[in-house]
Amino acid sequence: MDIQTVTYNHTAAPERFADALASQGVVCLVDHPTDPQLVIKAHKMWGDFFVSEDKAKYAQEGSTPSGYFAAGLHDTYEGECYHYFPWAPNPQGMNQVTHKLFDHMDHLSHTFLGWLDAEMPNRVKARLEGSLRQLPMKSPCSHLRVISCNKDKPLSFSNPKADPGLLTLLFVGPHTHFKVWDENGWHEFTCEAGSLLVSGGEVLDHLSDGLYGARSHAYCGIIDAKHLSQAPCLLPFLAKPHEKV
Repeated sequence: MDIQTVTYNHTAAPERFADALASQGVVCLVDHPTDPQLVIKAHKMWGDFFVSEDKAKYAQEGSTPSGYFAAGLHDTYEGECYHYFPWAPNPQGMNQVTHKLFDHMDHLSHTFLGWLDAEMPNRVKARLEGSLRQLPMKSPCSHLRVISCNKDKPLSFSNPKADPGLLTLLFVGPHTHFKVWDENGWHEFTCEAGSLLVSGGEVLDHLSDGLYGARSHAYCGIIDAKHLSQAPCLLPFLAKPHEKV
């Protein structure tokens, strides 16, 4: 399965992005404005967090969606993860870098949803009360989902499925691998290191009447000890609308 690649600043980027999302549910963007050094710094900080003793202090509690999930406690991931919401009491020393990355990904998600607004057919526009772009603005539900990488076994989901929300954005590292489900089964693929992987979520699928369908997916491939320092975790950003949507 070849995932379509779109050049961010190309004049036809909005059209190509919308077409790729409609046909495959996922698209890779190159020459986008994400600072790779910011992502690397965030990876390093969160990688250190997962090997520290302080992580237990931020354990997720009750109905609060934010916080640290130990291995086996999340209903999707086998390993450790952390849900980063800017409004939550997050680990000290992490907020400046992580919040900067959050704001950047949030801004990009608005841009991509604006592209879909411009390209979607009238039958889809008629279903919406407003634009897609406005749905996640200042939403307290959008977050970074920090997933720890384990050097001893493949990074995988215990229950592979499509992401909730509108869009999921992920900066692709040198050893990031994925598999996507379609009617013919699982397809494994890689994106160019430094590209941005964008996939459609369940809310977008519903609002677009299936035009921008959500695809089940999983991360796969073993990250060995040699490469662990380069990618100690993954930092997908989930753009989600307000709860009332």
